[in-house]
Amino acid sequence: MKRTTLFLSLLILATLIGGTVTFFRSGTSQTVAAAETEISSPTSKGTLHKMFIRSEDQDVYETLRSRNAVLDEVDYGSFKMVVADEINAGGRDALLSTGVEFQDDIDQIPLNGYTLDTSTRTAELDHAPADLRQTKMADALANNGAAGHGLYIVQFVGPIKDEWLDSLRATGSEIVTYVPSNAYIVRSGDKAAARLTEFKNNHAVQYVGDYEPAFRLSPGLQEMRQSVPGDSVDVTVQVINGLKRGNLTRALNGEPVGTIITA
Repeated sequence: MKRTTLFLSLLILATLIGGTVTFFRSGTSQTVAAAETEISSPTSKGTLHKMFIRSEDQDVYETLRSRNAVLDEVDYGSFKMVVADEINAGGRDALLSTGVEFQDDIDQIPLNGYTLDTSTRTAELDHAPADLRQTKMADALANNGAAGHGLYIVQFVGPIKDEWLDSLRATGSEIVTYVPSNAYIVRSGDKAAARLTEFKNNHAVQYVGDYEPAFRLSPGLQEMRQSVPGDSVDVTVQVINGLKRGNLTRALNGEPVGTIITA
């Protein structure tokens, strides 16, 4: 079997299972996964802003409340996370004059060169190849249907509380890994995926959506997909626990395996 065929087989496998893929070329290595990625500085778009107001800044909180500028809040004891409306607050400058920084960046999930902005439910996917798209959860939520088993992203509104995590596990979804900000990649069977479509209505949940194949491949590996046929690379595929060994062997041999996520 040609090494190019092996590459294509492994790429298909990685797309299906969302595992971690490492490729080696010219003595370098790049890892594909939902990994800790440094987030850019807070955004300033829109008129709604998340802010962490400490208990010693209670006067700021009371002022915003008196102006009907606090649209939502979560109490963490030593601080409150509020969603503040800059219009009701008297403008952006008035909101900034409180001395409390915006935390708009916690609505962003950076994923291997893409940025999912869950405040607007959009992602920078204009240049994502069609074969690296997945819209099962998006379609289910839009059409009140069933998403089916697969890998999904669940993001909470702010720093995660233990009870929020417990409620996520109660859907039957298996947590695969944490990703910033305040989000998890989960693997869900049919029943768990159906529960996730309802879980999005939980007050603590910011976003439930697809863990698209494009999010799972490093920019370098995505770029290599466009290389001239015949190029060869060595890849190491790290899979999620639970994958049937027979399916893995067949995939590595270039054979069709159907759906191999069995959770």
